[in-house]
Amino acid sequence: MYKYCSYCGHQASQDANFCTKCGTGFEDVTYSFEYQSMNGRNDSEENENGEARTEEQANESTAQFYQDSFSADTIDKITADLKIYSIEVTAADVDEVKISWEKTESWRLTPMMKGRTLHLKENNRIGMHNIHDFFHNSGHNVIRIEVPAAKAIDLELENEVGTITVADIKISAWGELKSSIGKIDVRNVEVPDALTVSTTTGSIRIDNLEAGQTVKLSSQIGKIQADHVKTGTFYTNNTSGKCVLNDILASGQFTVTGGVGEAVLDEITAEKMDIRMNATGNVNCQNLYADSSISIYNTVGNITCGIRDDAANYTTHCHSDQGRNNYPEVSGKGNKRLNVRTTLGSVDIFFTGTKEQAE
Repeated sequence: MYKYCSYCGHQASQDANFCTKCGTGFEDVTYSFEYQSMNGRNDSEENENGEARTEEQANESTAQFYQDSFSADTIDKITADLKIYSIEVTAADVDEVKISWEKTESWRLTPMMKGRTLHLKENNRIGMHNIHDFFHNSGHNVIRIEVPAAKAIDLELENEVGTITVADIKISAWGELKSSIGKIDVRNVEVPDALTVSTTTGSIRIDNLEAGQTVKLSSQIGKIQADHVKTGTFYTNNTSGKCVLNDILASGQFTVTGGVGEAVLDEITAEKMDIRMNATGNVNCQNLYADSSISIYNTVGNITCGIRDDAANYTTHCHSDQGRNNYPEVSGKGNKRLNVRTTLGSVDIFFTGTKEQAE
C-alpha cells in the first residue's frame, strides 16, 4: 500500500509521516492507492465491496467538488501550470478570491500561497482510471476562479490540454496565457502594460481588449481571431492557420506574420503596418489606415488591400513577380509609404478616400 504527497505527488510508504522529497507532512493526506495487481485490475476498477465494477458503475462520475477562498488583499498575482485542468477566471460580486474545482481518481488540485502569489498546482497520476475520467467526467476538470470586480491582479496561466478563459477582469500590470493544444478565450479585459497569448495547436479568441503597451498573439496551427482591440503595439504570428482581425487600434506598430494560411483584416488603424505571409496564403485587407506606412509581402498567394485614405498621400510601390497587378508599380509622391509585393499571385489595391471622408 502506498500514499502520495499532496504537494508534489511523490510516492511514499503507507507508514511515512512526511514526504522524503519536499518535506510535506502526511497527517492530512486523504487518499492512497495500490499498484495494479497480478490479475490486471487496480483499485479504481473495483467497487466498495472489492468486486469488479459493473459497466454501469464504471460509467459513474468519480468527481468530488471542492471550494477554497483567499483574502483578495493578500494576492497580487495568480499563477497556474496545469496539464489536464481547464481554467476560467472571471470577475464576480465577491469579497474574496474564490476557487472551485472537482477532484477525481486521476487528478486533483492544490491551491497555495507563495508570498503574494496564489499558485495552483495540479497533481495527477497515470493509469487506467485516466481513461475513465476523460470519457465520463466531461466538463468536471475545470478550475473556476472568481475575483472581486474591483480587484486588479496579474495572471500567469499555462496548461497543456485544457482551455483557458479570462473574462470581465482588470489585470494589474501584465498577463501571460499559454496552452499546448487548448483553446484560449479572452473577453472584456483591461491591462495597463502587456498581454501575451500563445498556443501550439489550439485557437485564440480575443474580444474587447484594451492594453496600455503591447498585445502579442501567437499560434502554430490554430486560428487566431481578435475583435475590438486597443493597444500601443499589436503583434500576431500564425505559422499555419487563419488569422482574422477586426477593429484594431494600435498607436504604434501593427504586425502580422504567417506561414501557410490566410490573413483577413478589417478596420485596422496604426502608426505603421507590416503584414507578411512567408509561405503559402492569401492576404485580404480592407479599411486600413496608417499614419506613416503600410508594407504587405506575400510569397505564394494573392494580396487584396483596401486603404481608407487618399492615394495622393502615398508614394506607392506594387509588384507581382508572376501575377496580375492592378496598380502601377511606382506611383504618387505622398509622405506616406505603401509597399506591396508577392512572388506568385495577384495584387489588387484600392483607395477609398481620406480617413475623415470614410468616417
